[in-house]
Parts: sequence; structure tokens; C-alpha cells
Amino acid sequence: MASLKLKRQKYYAVISYKNEGKFKQKLVPLYYSQKARAEIALLEINKQEQLYKNGQITLDQVSYKKPPKTVLGEHEIYYLK
Repeated sequence: MASLKLKRQKYYAVISYKNEGKFKQKLVPLYYSQKARAEIALLEINKQEQLYKNGQITLDQVSYKKPPKTVLGEHEIYYLK
């Protein structure tokens, strides 16, 4: 699950993942300085993180302003709304 981090008066979602045996973190900007709004935006990032961990989207597609438009399944492409 992603968590919140305050950096330079703005909140970021922190996603932890494992790459080549090492743990790494990706910061996803949420563009909010208010914690209540950032927590709501974090819910969307958590959904996208689950899609990433299931292998349906790439880590580069995880974003708050531009959510992924397609999810890759085994044989199909699903369009998100």
C-alpha cells in the first residue's frame, strides 16, 4: 500500500517495490498541500498500485493526473473510465 509523504509543502504518494532484489521507492506527486485532499487522492494511487502488482500496468503508468487508460490482461485490453 502506498503512503503519504510531505515534501516541499506538497504531498506525494510513496510506492515501495522490489527491483532486482533491492527495495526501491517511487514518489508520485498528488499536487495537494492539504492532507485531507491528499488522502482522497491516495485511494486512487492505491488502486493503481494493485494493478501494477498484478502485472496489469507498468510502474510508469501510475499517476494521479493521468491515470492509465488501458489495463493489459492475458488476452484482452480493458479500458478504464
